Amino acid sequence: MGDTDLMFAQLALGNPQFQAFLRDTYLLMWTMSNAYHVLSATLNASNVITSATVQWPNGIQGVYTLLQENGIYPVADSFSITYVTPTGLTRTVTQPAGITRNAAGAITSAPPLTVT
Repeated sequence: MGDTDLMFAQLALGNPQFQAFLRDTYLLMWTMSNAYHVLSATLNASNVITSATVQWPNGIQGVYTLLQENGIYPVADSFSITYVTPTGLTRTVTQPAGITRNAAGAITSAPPLTVT
């Protein structure tokens, strides 16, 4: 069991729902702060990552998948990243489609990330 997963289990005091809540909260924080590292990636003709192997801050590897590329700027507007727990449970963080950008390409609004 990874150190972070052990911490989740210890803090949850035997409550699996609370343990899942802690894990999902960390996944959201790590994703929002881009705290994962890209280990290998496949790029499309626009140099946008379409798929990648990533490593989360606790050392667990996951898979990044581009779900929607922006039609004007060469950036991802929707993506998912997997996280597989030491017990084999797969959690997926998704940035849903629906991001809006200003004329310079900066995000002005975005749907919240989800964890499933």
